[in-house]
Amino acid sequence: MGVRLLLWCLLVFLVGGVVYAGGQGEDELEMARRLIEEKRYNRAIEIITQVMREDPDRMEEAEALLARVRMVRGDFNALYAELIEVLYVQRDVERALEIIEELEGMDEEPDPAVRESLARAKETARFVYNQDRFRGIMEEGARLLDAGRYAEAVRLYQEGFGLYREEFFSSQYGNVILDEVGRVVSRLEGVAGGLSEVLADFEDAWKGYAAVVEGGGVDEVVEGYAALREAAFRLAAARREVFRLGRVVAWENLRVMESAGLEREDFFLGFMQRFVLGRVQVREREGVVGALERALLEGLGGVSAGLERRLEGVVQEGFGGAEVWEDAMRLAGVMVRLQECWGASGVWERGGMGDWEREIVGRGGRTVLVGRAYGAVAGAMGRLREVLGVGVLEGDVDVRLAAVRERVAGVWGVMGELEEMAGVFEGRFGAFGGRDAARVVEGAVRYLEGVAGEEERRAVRVVVEALAGDVGRMEEGVREVAAMVQGVRELLEGREEEVEVGGTLQTVLAKYPREALALAEEAEQALQGYLSFHASRSRVYAAMEEYLRTDEGVERLVAGFDSSAEEARALLETLQGLKGQAREQSLLAERYRNEGLKKLRDAERAIDREAYEEARTLLSEAGELFATSFSYQEDMELRREVDARLIALSERIVSEENQRIIREVRSLITQGREQYLLGNFEEAERLLLRAQARWRVTHTEDNEEVVYWLKFVRAALAIQRGRTISETDPLYSEITQLLNLARQDYQRASTLIEGGRRDEGMGLLDQAVEKLLRVRMAFPLNRDASILLLRIEQLRNPDNFDALFRRRIDESIAKLNTAPQEAYVELQDLAAIRPDFPGLKDAIYRAEITLGVRVPPPDPRNIARAKELYVQALDIFNRNDRANFPVALEQLNQAITLDPDNQDAVALKDRIQLAMGAQTTVTLPSYALRRYKEAEQKYVEGRYYEALAIVQELLADERAKRYPPLLELKRRIESRL
Repeated sequence: MGVRLLLWCLLVFLVGGVVYAGGQGEDELEMARRLIEEKRYNRAIEIITQVMREDPDRMEEAEALLARVRMVRGDFNALYAELIEVLYVQRDVERALEIIEELEGMDEEPDPAVRESLARAKETARFVYNQDRFRGIMEEGARLLDAGRYAEAVRLYQEGFGLYREEFFSSQYGNVILDEVGRVVSRLEGVAGGLSEVLADFEDAWKGYAAVVEGGGVDEVVEGYAALREAAFRLAAARREVFRLGRVVAWENLRVMESAGLEREDFFLGFMQRFVLGRVQVREREGVVGALERALLEGLGGVSAGLERRLEGVVQEGFGGAEVWEDAMRLAGVMVRLQECWGASGVWERGGMGDWEREIVGRGGRTVLVGRAYGAVAGAMGRLREVLGVGVLEGDVDVRLAAVRERVAGVWGVMGELEEMAGVFEGRFGAFGGRDAARVVEGAVRYLEGVAGEEERRAVRVVVEALAGDVGRMEEGVREVAAMVQGVRELLEGREEEVEVGGTLQTVLAKYPREALALAEEAEQALQGYLSFHASRSRVYAAMEEYLRTDEGVERLVAGFDSSAEEARALLETLQGLKGQAREQSLLAERYRNEGLKKLRDAERAIDREAYEEARTLLSEAGELFATSFSYQEDMELRREVDARLIALSERIVSEENQRIIREVRSLITQGREQYLLGNFEEAERLLLRAQARWRVTHTEDNEEVVYWLKFVRAALAIQRGRTISETDPLYSEITQLLNLARQDYQRASTLIEGGRRDEGMGLLDQAVEKLLRVRMAFPLNRDASILLLRIEQLRNPDNFDALFRRRIDESIAKLNTAPQEAYVELQDLAAIRPDFPGLKDAIYRAEITLGVRVPPPDPRNIARAKELYVQALDIFNRNDRANFPVALEQLNQAITLDPDNQDAVALKDRIQLAMGAQTTVTLPSYALRRYKEAEQKYVEGRYYEALAIVQELLADERAKRYPPLLELKRRIESRL
């Protein structure tokens, strides 16, 4: 608008006035010349123009004057154009004012429009000047404030108090407003004049106190706070007064606008308000109030920062172990007290909370919160010291464990308080420095975490020590019980022990279920104790804190502890089975022992009744029962007692029974011999075998006489059994049918031949021979077939049969030395046809002697030798030379073999045998009997070499050599090898 007005004024000035209402008398051009000299150009132009219109003759003179005006106006216009450039483009306010002053001097009576234009230009220049001056002051003030030169800034702001001051007090606002503003300005200037001293005092106070905070003693810090507080309160009071006056200026500014109807604020009051209170749109505080606030902020902030650094250092020393927590608490108290200095500033009096207010309040709040945080840390560390002084860390591990757990819980409790406080700081006061306070607390929490970690590690070490002790105790106990369980198992399964058997030491597998049961119960009681111990300690460990339970070392030891408990439970379960086994073995041992004792009593009664066979059976059963009993439960004392009774009863049975057996055997030998002589070979064999069986009851070797006669009987039986077909033979029916058919063919052929039908008869004989040959293929010595073949031959060749018969006898006799059995059979067959044929009976007799079927006739030399042997044996017997009784017995056996009819030798043999007693034993000692049963079982299983090894081991005992079942087992084993 200003530029447009100036341009319009310039146009008017160039055109000039067109009307002049001058008076008469003075020459108009001379008057115009005088007006030009007086720089009253507008009036001069009006006169010149009128002259040129009314007096053309003076046109030239008028033009000269007008040209002179134009020249002056050209300079004016050029200078005016420069004004526009300088003022509105270059904004050089000082040059603009100079041009305006020059323009005003060029025309004493300018056109009203020009005058107004210049006035407006002048006003604009003054406004721009004042604006620039205002900005300059504010910018320089900001720089000074940023540099901490607060007193200089205040003085600079005071310089701005004169802007538009003259215009304001020369205005038409009314005396009331002007007087009120005058008083306020005067008060402001008075207060501002003393601010340099207040600021200097505060600066000295806070910097001096900051130095004390930095390096002074705690007492100095606490006591020195009062001076800082006093200086801060003075500064705060000055700030509140300046702020109050600044608010009054702002209110008066509004009142002026309202009363004068202005659309804008008054420049003087507006600038004054901003110099005092600062600009609203600027974030950083400025103006006199801003300088005071920033001075207060710097001082209190510096002290707060120093206290915070000091506290941080003290806390770190405390974390390092120094006893500084009381100092920390006192320093934190000072830091909290700084709140009253911050509070005294009164920044919230502005109304509302802008960024600056929030910062001031935030920094003050932060100081309080951080101070409270350090105080809380100091208090927590004091409590920590109490916590760490709890309990005894030496001595019994359980006492130490309880102490360290209480310490850890105490540390965590302190940590929990701090963490809760940090949460409050962060959550409720985060916008006012709570985060920094929370960080202080969190630093202590981290330290406490380290302390807790160390205490936890200490606790872990104690727990590990406790657990290691418990695990060691448990493992050692379980190992001991495991050894006991192994002992129980060994007692049940048996262990090798040496026992005396037959005068020699033998290794036996001894089982002791009774002792095993007692040991098992002892082991079970121990295991119950260890499991109870495990359960008790496990409850303790299960109730421990998670950090203890989840420690790798603790988990490993707990696993080992539990593993030992599992092993204990497994052992307990094993013991249950072993106890059951022990009870069962004990019951079986007792059962078999009682049955064995009963059998012994029954055997004694049977012996008393002379029921020796029954007694033998009972005694054998008793021996097996005792052996079975001892296989379940070893009892050396009972074993010796039982073995003694078994041996005694066995000897009694054998001794008493032997006399009867010798008599029975003699009778059976005599009967068998008689049956043999009568040709009843099968009966003779039966009697002789019975004699041998009875003999073997009390003797380990065969009776020589029985063997002698059985040889003849069996030789006869061998020939006899090959000559006939037993009804039990599978081919009996078929062979018998063939023989019957052959006989029928023979009978029919004989009838046909006698009836003259020889050819037909010969055909039937051929059929009969064919059938008989089939019989002889299966039974070459069959008597019926051989005799019938001879009869067929006799029927075929009746004329040449005698010669043939003689030749057959001679051929058979010739075989006596090479094939005696075949020769004997052929001779018997020939005797069935012609028994009285010369030389046939003698040939049969010699064949029987050769085959052993017939006892040869006594040889005088053998008879004489038999007598010699008898006499020698009798001499031994008469001298009662018992050591040589076996020799005498051998001599008598030879004598009877040489002369079976020597009855003296037979009688003496029986007497010596009676005197020698029995050679067998009814049973073996319990251990030997058990080993015999083992050998028998191995034989049944086909483990012959193992069985033979046991038999040979047993035969090292003389008594075992007289036990017939053992000898028989040996014979059977050897037959398999």
